[in-house]
Amino acid sequence: MAPAPEFGPDAFQKAVQQPPDMLAAEASEQRMMLTAAVSNPALTLALEMGESIGAQTTMERNLVHQIAAMQAVGMEMLAKARRFMALMTPGAPEERQQMQSIEAVRMVRGATRALECSQRGMLTVERLRNGGRQTVTVQYITVGMAGRRWSRAR
Repeated sequence: MAPAPEFGPDAFQKAVQQPPDMLAAEASEQRMMLTAAVSNPALTLALEMGESIGAQTTMERNLVHQIAAMQAVGMEMLAKARRFMALMTPGAPEERQQMQSIEAVRMVRGATRALECSQRGMLTVERLRNGGRQTVTVQYITVGMAGRRWSRAR
């Protein structure tokens, strides 16, 4: 039987005092296991997304995994909503159609929340990268008639 994990300030200090490479590797492993617990597609999305944006910090990698998990959950809920809608056949009893319709709407609402959450996560990654600053460029353009001849067709 494996020894029980240590808890408390001493265990936390021991973990933090590990070499940075080891601590980062352990954190990455735990992050991947947690994401895989949501679903294997969520883990695949997270790893691809992290590589795609070039996640450099722990915060970015954590956010990428959260975004991917919410994306996967949202898409699964949309698929369930579609299945509920497919079960609404014209010949089915009205009560069954009503129940399928209610379940489809519940799934769509849940999917909407999950997908909005993933979109907010992407905005958070962007804010982390640019320090929360927005850059606005204002250009003044003067439009004139100099050098142009206008003629009317007759």
